Amino acid sequence: MGTSSKEKGWLTARPLEKYSSLHELSLTGWMGLGKILPKLPIFIEFNFNLHSPFRIDPKASLAFQTHDAYIPGSPLKCFTITHTRWRADISSYSTFDEFPASLSRWHRCNYLKSEKTFKNYGCTVTVIEDDWTEHVDVVYKLYCNVAKKHGDKLYDICFFREIAKRDDYKLICAWFEGEIISMFVLEEELPTIHSICCGMDYDHSSRCYAYSWLHYELIRFAIETKKYKNIDVGMSADNSKRGICFSPVPSHMDICAKSVITRSFLKFISSFVTGTITPDAKLKLKLRKLPRHLAVVKK
Repeated sequence: MGTSSKEKGWLTARPLEKYSSLHELSLTGWMGLGKILPKLPIFIEFNFNLHSPFRIDPKASLAFQTHDAYIPGSPLKCFTITHTRWRADISSYSTFDEFPASLSRWHRCNYLKSEKTFKNYGCTVTVIEDDWTEHVDVVYKLYCNVAKKHGDKLYDICFFREIAKRDDYKLICAWFEGEIISMFVLEEELPTIHSICCGMDYDHSSRCYAYSWLHYELIRFAIETKKYKNIDVGMSADNSKRGICFSPVPSHMDICAKSVITRSFLKFISSFVTGTITPDAKLKLKLRKLPRHLAVVKK
């Protein structure tokens, strides 16, 4: 039996201003210690855009604030988690035709293979920029397929119902015989567009290369819209994204606490522990190497 989102600690998810979301999380559950240690509920707020600062909700006691590595963190930060994001710079393309023409032989072979397989299967792609409330149930079902496969369900259906009505959230879908078989939820923060989550009908999507082709169609949309300079496609699935011509970008996530006690505790443990998010979006903690003068010397 799989672990439910509630058992893993994710209880609520709702959009806030400036592309952020507030979650109530059991920290011990998220770290896989829920059966050993008592539940430690905290509120975590993080932004999707990964660039500009976000409004901190008064209810939040702990905030995960993600930035590119070269952008200074929050003055309240007390623990930093490093990770890698996957991004494509499309600022040099004036038309989409320039994109496949610029690819290396290896990347171009991947592109042509994905195109042929997807179209021969009989699939089509649409981008929905207006209200997509009518598709929420299907989108959520496809999202749950992916979440179940990876064992980590982050968003509930209320989250999708809310963002479907907002102008800054869009949907790119692969269709087969009148049904959505794959989708990406897109979030716009000019000049960047972000793919924040995906959904798959694995009976069809893996056979028609929907995952790969949707990324190419996302690139087409971003170039032809002429509003975006970058496409950010998240942290996971690094090998497949590398094959589609996305590049790794070093990033870090600052954890900021309002509580003096929490902030002092996190600053203390940061002296001994480092945090990294793995390519499969799991948190990995590791002990720091002690300075030489503090290390125990064996005689």
